[in-house]
Parts: sequence; C-alpha cells; structure tokens
Amino acid sequence: LPIALVLALVLASGVRGEKFYRTVYFIPVIVSTVIIGQLWMKIYHPSYGMLNTLLRSTGLENLAQPWLAQKETALAATFIPMIWQYIGYHMLLLYTAAKSVSSDIYEAARVDGATDRQVAAYITLPQIVPMLKTCVIFAVIGSLKSFDLIYILTKGGPSQATEVPATLMYSNIFTKYAYGYGSAMAVFIIVECLLLTVLIQRLFPSDPN
Repeated sequence: LPIALVLALVLASGVRGEKFYRTVYFIPVIVSTVIIGQLWMKIYHPSYGMLNTLLRSTGLENLAQPWLAQKETALAATFIPMIWQYIGYHMLLLYTAAKSVSSDIYEAARVDGATDRQVAAYITLPQIVPMLKTCVIFAVIGSLKSFDLIYILTKGGPSQATEVPATLMYSNIFTKYAYGYGSAMAVFIIVECLLLTVLIQRLFPSDPN
C-alpha cells in the first residue's frame, strides 16, 4: 500500500506519460495468477533463474541461493510476487481518488505557495482517506485468504515455512481428509475478515475533513 500510494500520488500530479505508466502498473493485475506463479518460479530457480544469474554476473554469487527451497527466504520470496501483482490494483484505486479532488483546491494551494509535498500531505491525503480505508480493507482480507500464488510457488513448504491459513485449510480438507477441522478453519478465516474489517472501520476517521 505505501508503494501504491506513492505511485498514485506521482501519477496524479500529471507526470509525462501518465496514461502509459498507469497501464503498465496495472498489467500484473489482469494476468492469471498461475502464469505469475510460473514466471516467478523461473525467476527464483536456483540454477538458471534470472535472480541468481544476475547475482552471479555482478560478482554477488555468494548471495545466490534456492530462494523457495529454504525456510529463511521462502516466505519473503512468496511475498514479493504477491506485492508486485497487486500494487497496480491499489495504485489505480488511489489514483482515481486523487484525480477526483477538485483542481480549484490545488490551484488555491499553489497560489499560497504550497510545495508538491505539502499539497500531497495536507490536501490529497486527507481527501482520499475513504479510498485509502477501502484499500486497507481489501489488502487485509486479501492477505488472510491468500492461497493460489503461495500454493503454486511452495505448496506451504519448505517445512511449513510458507503455510498460511488458506493452504493449511486446503491440506487438512484435501490431503488429510480432516473435513471438520478444515471447515472450522474456513469459518475462522471468515470471522477474522469480519472482525478486522470492523476494526479498520473504527481506526479510520469517519470524516477526513
């Protein structure tokens, strides 16, 4: 979300190539998760993966490692493609909210001598708080129900290092055939989403103005 917010504010400020960058950042959102998983598996491959190849070619071969196959790096390695996939989604929502702010407010701030940072901090951000709250809710709920990309990359391994509620629920129902336990976990995930949504609604101010 912080990265998406920065990108949204920069694009909304009217940079050159605004429409092009907006489209490029949104492309990962419309790409199938299976394709993204396969792409990043190739990037992380210990032998011919782009990441390790780049490290070796720049003299950092001591940093090359099996990113998805060891407990210390597997979880972070699964987070990166998830962030990459959804930055464009949240960026577009925040960008739309920022562009909807009246231009008269910006012009008045410029006349008063406000800098770009001051405009972003004291005008744009307070005006897009409702959309920011929506993005936080989407991000939290999406994190709790994350499954497909993690399952494609690691299936919850190695040694359960990337196990999340959804993959644990799946393994209990379809691998261990513990239907009752897995169903209880599914209900618990739903309850978590509801409780955190209510909590986020209370944390954000009801009237940003």
